[in-house]
Amino acid sequence: MADGKHGIGWKGDNIIDQAGYVRVYRPGHQRADKMGRVPLHITVAEEKYGRCPTREEAVHHIDFDKTNNEPDNLVILSSKEHIKLHWSAYEILKMLFNRGLFEYDEENNKYTPTRFIDCYLKIGEKSDITGNS
Repeated sequence: MADGKHGIGWKGDNIIDQAGYVRVYRPGHQRADKMGRVPLHITVAEEKYGRCPTREEAVHHIDFDKTNNEPDNLVILSSKEHIKLHWSAYEILKMLFNRGLFEYDEENNKYTPTRFIDCYLKIGEKSDITGNS
């Protein structure tokens, strides 16, 4: 529960920032903000790799869930590699959209799967998303 001292979003030592990342209180950490908070994925990656990611690197959430900070879900990439990785995911989504598997929901301003997705993603088939076996 938020109180006047800590403000909205306070959850003990952890908060969720406006971008959706979990932040932990680590004053003095080289990547801490003015409030002494560091994105949790930075600290977990630091423990996993034995070094703090540089400001020229990004910590990628493999499953795209910004709150899943399990070590196996995080990888340190150069900023360029990180952009390329997100671009590759965008290309897959674009292909699915062009095949009629996703549509734009203007009312909710988001993309949603269509009812035809089951035709392409059959359970038990051993083919990749592009239709190759």
